[in-house]
Amino acid sequence: MMQFMIDVESDTGPIVAKIIEEGPAKWNGKKVPVAAESVGLKHLADVLTKVTGKTHKIRTLNDDDIKEFSFIDTDELKQMHKWFIDYGLFGKDNELKDISIAKKLHPKIKSFEQYAIETYPKA
Repeated sequence: MMQFMIDVESDTGPIVAKIIEEGPAKWNGKKVPVAAESVGLKHLADVLTKVTGKTHKIRTLNDDDIKEFSFIDTDELKQMHKWFIDYGLFGKDNELKDISIAKKLHPKIKSFEQYAIETYPKA
């Protein structure tokens, strides 16, 4: 499952500022996906391992694991997960899937690795 990453504190503001600067003639009615990159969970674990020096692993839950936690073993949660798998974070809207827009608006947008280096201490 892919994750869309953004450093909300550092990268959202410059994107919004650029949209305001360029004005409504260019951006009115446009959808802007605000994400620096799309990465898998293994990549996140690998980056955290590299940056912190501590081993990070991804463990997914199967149906038997979920049964142990009644608060997450619900039809609603399973339907939500299925929807996310089928449609992704941005649904079927192709305009929202083009995360290169954020990089054009803010060329110095941080990757997850850059964010992790700044945020997590080395062990």
